Amino acid sequence: MVRQGKKALCIDKEGRTQFGLPDGTSTSRHFSEGLLWFEDDEKRQWGLCDTKGTIIISPKYDDVLDFSEGLAAVNLGAKFGLTPWRQGGKWGFINTRGEVIVPLEFENVHSF
Repeated sequence: MVRQGKKALCIDKEGRTQFGLPDGTSTSRHFSEGLLWFEDDEKRQWGLCDTKGTIIISPKYDDVLDFSEGLAAVNLGAKFGLTPWRQGGKWGFINTRGEVIVPLEFENVHSF
């Protein structure tokens, strides 16, 4: 990801623009299983898009982990505390289509 003015862009290895992240987005994680988590600057919540920039999930999760074996851990309710990391909330898992597979009811999870 690179910045061009206020726009966050995803580029390929040759530096060609593939797509721009939604306005108000400046943070993203790396692609995992062809999907990219991005964070809304104002709400500080995570959304999900594919390699073409198509939004799969609008920002709504408070914390997320990368996809592994077709599932990603997601959290609702986590807040920033005394550390730079979010804490609390409940965790569960979604599939690559954004569907909840394991309900968000756990205090702690790890990737598959």
